[in-house]
Amino acid sequence: MAQGNCGACWAFTGNTLLEATEYIYQQVPDNLKSKKELSFQYPVDCVSWEYPYYLAGCSGGDALRMFDFYKNEGTVNRHDYEYESGLTGATG
Repeated sequence: MAQGNCGACWAFTGNTLLEATEYIYQQVPDNLKSKKELSFQYPVDCVSWEYPYYLAGCSGGDALRMFDFYKNEGTVNRHDYEYESGLTGATG
């Protein structure tokens, strides 16, 4: 995926960390583990520079503050809110 002109690296970083951590710490046998896939676009579109998250969408952000956003607002599945490239407009 290419983020193009959008400074959304914080969303990619934060989601990757959360997905991996959740997968590692599942309390089931390895063959029953499932991988959660979080939407990259959701936090980029839905957070603001204002209190309490202080995130600026395509203008930058912070993975740790995004965790507060998820804690308070919940997460969205990647397939329900697909990423749209800032460079090409392609989704997926």
